[in-house]
Amino acid sequence: MPVTSLIRPVPLTAAILAIAAVFFSAAATRAHKTVMSPFTYYQDVRPIFERQCVRCHQADAPASPLRFANAIASTGRFETALLAHAASHSRELTTIEFDTVMTWAAGGAPEGTPPAGTPATLRARPHAIHAGTHGGLMGTIRGDTLHVEGVWSEQRRFRVYVTDVAGEPLPLARLQQLAGQVSDPAGAASPLAAAAGGEYLEARIGTVTAPAQFSVVIKGSQRGDDVIGMNFPSYSVPPQDLLIPATRVPSTAAEIAASILEQHTAVKELIRGGQYGQLYLPTTHVRNLVLALSSSPETSRSVSRVAVVRQLMVATWLLHLDGDNNGPFEVRRAATRFDDAVVAVLAAFR
Repeated sequence: MPVTSLIRPVPLTAAILAIAAVFFSAAATRAHKTVMSPFTYYQDVRPIFERQCVRCHQADAPASPLRFANAIASTGRFETALLAHAASHSRELTTIEFDTVMTWAAGGAPEGTPPAGTPATLRARPHAIHAGTHGGLMGTIRGDTLHVEGVWSEQRRFRVYVTDVAGEPLPLARLQQLAGQVSDPAGAASPLAAAAGGEYLEARIGTVTAPAQFSVVIKGSQRGDDVIGMNFPSYSVPPQDLLIPATRVPSTAAEIAASILEQHTAVKELIRGGQYGQLYLPTTHVRNLVLALSSSPETSRSVSRVAVVRQLMVATWLLHLDGDNNGPFEVRRAATRFDDAVVAVLAAFR
């Protein structure tokens, strides 16, 4: 189940976010997508554009984001632009507005209910969130046209679920064309073949002790074999069996800053272990703590505090997305910016 970020202002004493997520990571491949937007274009995002962006992006311009078709055509570039030009763009947006737009763009860019008389917008088939449904680790193959979830739920058995771009299971005939193999940490390879019923590919493997690094090879592509590394910290656990707590939001700004420091420590541990695909967990907690901090009267009374809080939100988003999509260099570069932003917030609220 994907992570949903709840980012409307709430009382500081309330828990902001209930994370229903799978504790997994995927190495040596493009990682899972970890945001599902509770916001829609017409109800949440377009009003922000109308308030803050119309001075530079006129409503009647051919590429104006005030048109839904333009906005969804450039969501990836829009995220990049907001992050790359944070010094200018985020100055126009509040911390909460920035997070709302980023969550919408990164989380599927849902349309919502258009005003009466708005021309219909043709959308491509929805691209499924890169999150597993069986408690496994995610990867993508064939240029992100197929999603692969590796599941190691018991000894001597490894399963691979394959879905299409919309998250639908492949027909048996197509699944049978994707034979491959799984290599365990010792390098011993076991063949993958479609299981009876055609719900998944399965391999019989040897006895392996967690944590374990498996290499999944899917054959049959004209570009060659697809190789996905999957680093299991433990056996796969069905999502419904996981209990991941809500973000705990303290009652004072100083205590919130201290909680951010705790999540910063978790971030450093994940990066040290190379588990970039799990960075969305602590960074989602940080984003929600930052949202609470931005709503605090102790923040609003100080221009400098507003600035450092916004800086941390931008840095947290950058690290979150780089953890999902990039390798060690990008993650470590984003982590440096995140470190600096955390230090600035701690100094501002000590």
